[in-house]
Amino acid sequence: MGQKDSAGTDGKTGADIGATKAWTTTTGNRDIRVAIIDTGVDYTHPDLKDNIWANPGESGEGRETNGLDDDGNGFVDDHRGWNFAGVSTNDPMDDNEHGTHVAGTIAGNGNDGVGIAGVNWVGSIVPVKFLTGGGSGSLADAVKAIQYVNIIGAHMSNNSWGGGGFTQSMFDAIKEGSDKGNLFIAAAGNDSQNADTIPHFPAGYQLPNVIAVAATTNLDTLASFSTYGKRTVHIAAPGHKIYSSIPGGKYDSFSGTSMATPHVAGAAALLWGTDTSMDAATVKDRLLRSRDYVGSLSRKVATSGRLNVYNAINAIYPPSPEPAESDWKDLALQSPVETAHPYSDSQTQEWTLEGPATAKYMRVVFSKVDLESGYDTVKVLDSTGAEMDSITGKGENVPSFYVAGNKVTLKFKSDSSQTGWGFAVAKLQVVE
Repeated sequence: MGQKDSAGTDGKTGADIGATKAWTTTTGNRDIRVAIIDTGVDYTHPDLKDNIWANPGESGEGRETNGLDDDGNGFVDDHRGWNFAGVSTNDPMDDNEHGTHVAGTIAGNGNDGVGIAGVNWVGSIVPVKFLTGGGSGSLADAVKAIQYVNIIGAHMSNNSWGGGGFTQSMFDAIKEGSDKGNLFIAAAGNDSQNADTIPHFPAGYQLPNVIAVAATTNLDTLASFSTYGKRTVHIAAPGHKIYSSIPGGKYDSFSGTSMATPHVAGAAALLWGTDTSMDAATVKDRLLRSRDYVGSLSRKVATSGRLNVYNAINAIYPPSPEPAESDWKDLALQSPVETAHPYSDSQTQEWTLEGPATAKYMRVVFSKVDLESGYDTVKVLDSTGAEMDSITGKGENVPSFYVAGNKVTLKFKSDSSQTGWGFAVAKLQVVE
């Protein structure tokens, strides 16, 4: 969730998503449906009312409230979304502010002299409420909301919420959406921590349709509150002092990864609207590859960059000074580098690996990692002893972040509680 803010300050030129340039090509497509899973949406707001989804199976004269499930989807009179917040009704009105603020960023009417302009001036917002007026919600209601989005066939959902650990029911619901071809765009979290080490859900579910979003400031830096993660957070977007709609025809400034996420959802909708034959994988790929490279994000998000919707629409893919996957060459290990299986409590081990003197960068690739998440870690250090990466939890074929030069040190440490299988290094890689 986001928080209210006072007025912003002057920012850095170019620290934006390129929307004004993108609008010379397109301002949106009402056929692209964006579900907002949140506190609801004020569907009467003057900047939003024209962009609220009208269910074609339930809409029409006299059919909005005829007490029948006209489209047979299991929801009676769901002509503009649904409310799962401890109840089950067809009124997803926002009794908080959060969902309406998110909606304005995605699809506030533009160029009308009123309020704000969303990333899409023309859109199709589906309000799906599972959070109460106090901003809380249950796991069961969250899963129902995701399942509803799958049922109605929305192109994507915006998920500016989070909390709790991994749950199979939510994983399964998001995976069902992936199988149906929708995107699940989620806030990375506001915990100022590394999600690679301490996962934040639902952004942390490792599924192909998930896009996890960190927040940047108007100075193009990672916001101090933003969760980050080189492996598990995909891209950053503006999320600091964002001005948008709130209920009652009003406006306010909020900060949070909750505010960054709808920039990405709006960009996905704007891009998808230019070619409705694209699939979710293509939209995600173009959004991530078209980011603006921002050096300060290079160890914070997978793309090392901030969203640029103009680039995405025009298939512009800015280069990165970081090594590309094709640059890496395999080196054989001189001896095995791995823990005992399982490893012991309260253990510390260290390995130093060297490559050729001509190496510009080095990294290791773990064939398997199975460590107590957040407590037992293997750290990757450069030749000065500086920490370049920290790996925990479970994974297979996991490359570390690279270090400069021809020497890399691995330092493994376990605590005194539970243990796991451990880790094994498959190979050393070098860029010369």
